[in-house]
Amino acid sequence: MGVGVGTGVTVGVYGQSNSSSGKGVFGEATSPTGVTYGVWGESASNEGWGVFGNASKLTGTTFGGRFRSASNAGTGVYGLADNLSGNTFGGKFESNSTGGTGVYGLAENTGGFTFGVKGESKGD
Repeated sequence: MGVGVGTGVTVGVYGQSNSSSGKGVFGEATSPTGVTYGVWGESASNEGWGVFGNASKLTGTTFGGRFRSASNAGTGVYGLADNLSGNTFGGKFESNSTGGTGVYGLAENTGGFTFGVKGESKGD
């Protein structure tokens, strides 16, 4: 593991795995209480990304990022735009494919009252 500090194109932490089931970088927060983060990303740039994932293979079922919650009250992905002014988005999804979908939701549980995608607005 290396640490890089400087200007231009630098890498703070780099990890690589050649295993078919490997993890290039792994972070784990083991405390059972409190607000903890296994991996934290932050950018101070006016055009930055706190965390960026890229699946570069042109074929197959790939994901730039995958998030999961096993909790009975959990959320797999949570987005918050907390600036009180401007045109902000808690989540924004796009597809450039000719057969693409910007947002796709699937509720696999066949019992109960489930939603693939549900929206709510509290504004005027």
